[in-house]
Amino acid sequence: MSTFKDQLKADAAVFLNPGEFADQIDIDGKQITGMIEPVAIGGGNRSYSYPTHDREYTEEIMLYVNRADFTFIPPVGHTLKINKKAYVIVAPPADLEGILEIRLGGNSNP
Repeated sequence: MSTFKDQLKADAAVFLNPGEFADQIDIDGKQITGMIEPVAIGGGNRSYSYPTHDREYTEEIMLYVNRADFTFIPPVGHTLKINKKAYVIVAPPADLEGILEIRLGGNSNP
């Protein structure tokens, strides 16, 4: 009998399947299967900053990828280039039983 965590890991294959929900994403020059979801940070031309660093962001995204595709869990403040656009990790990444959830901030205007 499988455990709940085993089922979550099996479900990760469905969520990160390009035929279902996922797409190919260029992350630091490497093609990785994953999902990008925009994060609503308010209306208008708002920008947000985080106490962990001194930058402001006008756009936020959530990145979901297979944990096995990363050799390490990148820390807050680390920059990832996603589809040729720079984003900074703004919250500690979470390992959701095989799916890595990363919240990133960027600016709409480069």
